[in-house]
Amino acid sequence: GLDPAPLRDFMIRMGASKAINFMEWEKLWAINRQHIDPKAPRFWAIDDRHPVRVVLDGVQGEATNKVVPLHRKFKDLTVAGHSNKTLNLTPIVYIDQRDANQSFIGEEVTLMSRANIVINNITRRRRRVRENGDGEEEDEEEESIVTEIRATLNLTGDFKRTKRKIQWLDARCVGRRAIGGEEEVDDEAEEQEEEQVEPIVQLVLREYGPLLTKDKIEEGDQIDDFINTDIKQTTAIGDPNLEFIPRNTTIQLERWGYYRVDAIDRPITNNSTRRIKISLIKIPDGKTKK
Repeated sequence: GLDPAPLRDFMIRMGASKAINFMEWEKLWAINRQHIDPKAPRFWAIDDRHPVRVVLDGVQGEATNKVVPLHRKFKDLTVAGHSNKTLNLTPIVYIDQRDANQSFIGEEVTLMSRANIVINNITRRRRRVRENGDGEEEDEEEESIVTEIRATLNLTGDFKRTKRKIQWLDARCVGRRAIGGEEEVDDEAEEQEEEQVEPIVQLVLREYGPLLTKDKIEEGDQIDDFINTDIKQTTAIGDPNLEFIPRNTTIQLERWGYYRVDAIDRPITNNSTRRIKISLIKIPDGKTKK
């Protein structure tokens, strides 16, 4: 994810010197972010662990489509012949569990690129979580998760006045069909305690840390002792518009960060449902993590 231009810019800023300088990687990645942002199309994604269904009361009829640019600030950006992405405005949408957990009844939030909604009801349930500490004993804990939110569209609401802007995905992104405000699901799957969903676009997000676990290798250190082998990996449900993005493209998942498309798995299916698995590698943005 490092472009040659910001690397050249970084070297020029350092200047020529016979002395050995130690520079922080964050400076280079911050310059890189400035270069890649204008050409990185923006998409949405939600964590695939317990996505939350949001039912928009009063929305009737078939879903409509809305076309928006790939980048709000740089509307001329074109990737693989596409300069826009299509949003499917279904009466049922899904949001991230983290966003749902912060919601409260009466709150007005913005569904990004759609409209404001007022939250009318929140359904929660408690679930038991088993944690394996050492592989021998299992401890059970309980956590509360949101299963459904009912809300009303406020088409005249001002998005500038809402504190939270929430990304969302339409119902088909999580393997369901929303028809006329009703959702078709498998009754047997609905009764399962842990309901599994199969998105149209499944994302595998990988984050590689620094090459070394120590900032500065000192005399006497064995470099092999400080090689970083940790890889953070998570999975998410991706924006269906990611379907047309080619490999090696730099993209931004809003509120997740910048990523390079590493691999695309397009299985051949005999039906109309296209299920695609995309592997993404995170690009550091130069922001120091606490």
